[in-house]
Amino acid sequence: MPLRAPEGKAQAPGRQEHYRRAHPMDDLEPLRRKLEALKTEHRDLDDVIERIGAKLPFDQLQLQRLKKRKLQIKDQIAKLESQLLPDIIA
Repeated sequence: MPLRAPEGKAQAPGRQEHYRRAHPMDDLEPLRRKLEALKTEHRDLDDVIERIGAKLPFDQLQLQRLKKRKLQIKDQIAKLESQLLPDIIA
């Protein structure tokens, strides 16, 4: 089935417009990439927090900020995972 310009939209002369229907998996790919990036950042922060806490003396304020950021990322990960995983009706 050929794809056409939406009703009321004229194509420019000499120019072919390709309209593609959005596939549901296409919509999820950016979410998957974002989720993977957040998981990587979460692991990296975990390593940094561990290293900072291991050496004395350490900056307590910096450590608290890193932990807060890590929790924010964890919340974002949970939100994205809930968007990606279909709801299962029990």
